Amino acid sequence: METKILKIYKWWLYIGLTIWNVYFFANGNALPLYADLLILIMYILNRAWKANKFPRWWYTHRGYLPYFLIALGMVLLEETLAGLINNINEGFAIPLFLTRVGQFWAFNLLAFAGLIFALAFIHKLRLLTKKESVLLVSLFGIYAEHVYMFIVSNFLIFLVYAPLVIFIYYLIFAPSLYFLSGEEIHTRSWPQIIRYVVAVVLVFCMSLPFIGALSKLRATHPDNFPPCSMIAC
Repeated sequence: METKILKIYKWWLYIGLTIWNVYFFANGNALPLYADLLILIMYILNRAWKANKFPRWWYTHRGYLPYFLIALGMVLLEETLAGLINNINEGFAIPLFLTRVGQFWAFNLLAFAGLIFALAFIHKLRLLTKKESVLLVSLFGIYAEHVYMFIVSNFLIFLVYAPLVIFIYYLIFAPSLYFLSGEEIHTRSWPQIIRYVVAVVLVFCMSLPFIGALSKLRATHPDNFPPCSMIAC
């Protein structure tokens, strides 16, 4: 059953990514490069990992310190791409590019901080396996990026956008979850639905303080964050 669902999702992703690229490139918008470059970078890193091109500690060391470092590094990488693509649409200029990257870093370090801490806490409590955590964070992107709103307002956009967002969140968070120590089994004897509900509640509760701080800072210091035309206010 799991294999069939994954196969369906892959085809959904391929179709959505194709439509995404054709539509925006046809309209002179560089936005598809954001997903394309992120996928390309992760493909190269994955090939390098399989070929043992990284230092030995990369393959042997597990723990919360490498988890946090990789998680933050992936967020910064993803937001560097976001700043680059948005700046290309504006007409590329190095000073503005650096400004945009700084703005996107400031935004997403706060936006993702709660989620990063929550995933570590979920692992510490043995609520979810790493595989379940990856699924949780991937689907959380549907909520975080407000994709679910298109289910009612424009279902076609939802069908194209949803698989991309799921995959992008997977690319951002899956590498760091690999570095968490422990087996792929949970030690809690709670019913599966209870574990899932508790994990989701933890994600929301631990994200709220950071999202609240982000909203307040964005209102009082708007120049330090991306314009509302790039990320909705």
